[in-house]
Amino acid sequence: MFKFFKKKSVGIDNRKESPEAIGSDDFLEKVSDCGKAYESSVKKNNLNYTGNSEQISDQESKYVVVNNNWLSFLRKGLYNTSKKLGTIFYNFKTNEELFDNLEDILITSDIGCRMTEKILSKLKEQVKKEKNSDPAYIKSLLRNILIDQLKPLEGIINIDKKPFIILTSGSNGVGKTTSIAKLAFHFKNRGLSVLLVAADTFRAASCEQLRTWGSMNNIQVFYTDSSDPSSVVFDSIHYGKSKNIDVIIIDTAGRLASNKNLMTQLSKIRKVISKIDHDAPHESILVVDGNTGQNVLQQLEYFNNAANLSGLIITKLDGSAKGGILVAISDICKINKDTMPVYWIGLGEGISDLYEFRAVEFVDALLN
Repeated sequence: MFKFFKKKSVGIDNRKESPEAIGSDDFLEKVSDCGKAYESSVKKNNLNYTGNSEQISDQESKYVVVNNNWLSFLRKGLYNTSKKLGTIFYNFKTNEELFDNLEDILITSDIGCRMTEKILSKLKEQVKKEKNSDPAYIKSLLRNILIDQLKPLEGIINIDKKPFIILTSGSNGVGKTTSIAKLAFHFKNRGLSVLLVAADTFRAASCEQLRTWGSMNNIQVFYTDSSDPSSVVFDSIHYGKSKNIDVIIIDTAGRLASNKNLMTQLSKIRKVISKIDHDAPHESILVVDGNTGQNVLQQLEYFNNAANLSGLIITKLDGSAKGGILVAISDICKINKDTMPVYWIGLGEGISDLYEFRAVEFVDALLN
């Protein structure tokens, strides 16, 4: 039998990825022959599944989603940028002074030079055309420009396959594992069965973290002590199919976009998933920290090459994020003529603090 079918001890080891697992094509060549051996594989692997049949309603009641509060959380997170923008519109003598000040704020808000230039060009053109220098009017023009720019980023996930497989990726420390737990809670509240997959075999704490979230919210978590994430993913998908799971969400190790070996490993995981289901992963989501700034754009390029991204989750917008990075992302997507939707934004540490991105509300929080 192949090495990943050998019996594994129950428990979590803090071991690094095995060198032979990274960038190897051997596993891919063998995947197609492994389906028949799956049932015995599960027994031999001593796989563990968190969650039980009892409903943990008292835990879930702590995390009731209150949609009315999300805008207040967003405004709090974007307060610094909003305060600067609000001030300049009522403290200028000439339009040129306003545009100069606005340029400084937009650039330092992570929108970037290229996008700032495009926004100001449109704004100046409209102000000149309408011959109206009223501060409130100019601000309304800026609002419309930003909404038009961000509107294409709105998107929703349509669960049209079973199991619907979601591959997640991201750099270290972006809040990926927590976001995955929130995402699982979101789908569970829609009446879907969810399986979380702990394929971060590099950081043992991530598996424990995922299991804790799963236990709190009665969501199954699939994990083994294998050091090969592709093996974990392979077994988890077959398990999900055998249990008629609706949504499978795969957590992978945090990795630097510049680490070639780890990016190759991510690409391999995606290929393994595709071997099992030609259309999968049905979503490949990159989780990014809203405080990262323009570095997000480089992450997008590298992770897209490895994982063929289909959407984003922007986290930590309730902190010190400047907010402009979403505008910069929208510009990159338009350049590539391929919209990369921002499915959700993270606005807190609670299980329900994940909200669908809506351009109008975001811009209003940024400007008001």
